[in-house]
Amino acid sequence: MANVLCRYCRQKQLGFEDFVHCGALDIKDKSTSQSTTHHEYPAENAVDGSVETFSQTDNDGTDSNPWWQLDLGGEFWLGRITVTICRISPCAAYFNGVTVRAGLSENYTENTECTSLVTSPSNGDVLELVCDPPALAQYISMDKDQATPSGGGTILRITEVSVFEYASEECASQSGS
Repeated sequence: MANVLCRYCRQKQLGFEDFVHCGALDIKDKSTSQSTTHHEYPAENAVDGSVETFSQTDNDGTDSNPWWQLDLGGEFWLGRITVTICRISPCAAYFNGVTVRAGLSENYTENTECTSLVTSPSNGDVLELVCDPPALAQYISMDKDQATPSGGGTILRITEVSVFEYASEECASQSGS
């Protein structure tokens, strides 16, 4: 319930020091998409709450810039995004070289990079990707630019994503945090 209260407090952009952590967003039934889909690994697998499933773009070599996107269905101040890498090989290679973006545009290339390029993840990692400063966003995306040597080729595999929002001090006091 705190996330709902916090959402209504965000009327203007605030500086980073005015934000407090408000908690994880419920993204399980939010809309997802990806550039291509490999067999039975659709985009929504990355937000289904299970680390036993994953989303994956096609591996036929035709997708030179694979991407995955989540529509939050509204605007939120994002502070942190976590991504779980599956435990089996070659999962880490399929996430190496990824850029995480957050913003208000449905076109992922127009949104701000939330983190620098992800390099050298390991199988089973839970990556804590901090948006500093927090990003006002409706869309979160992850993409691989093949111009950047990354390993994993043209495949993007995502096991599970979690999104954490920030809110102003006023929101925190209203939610009882």
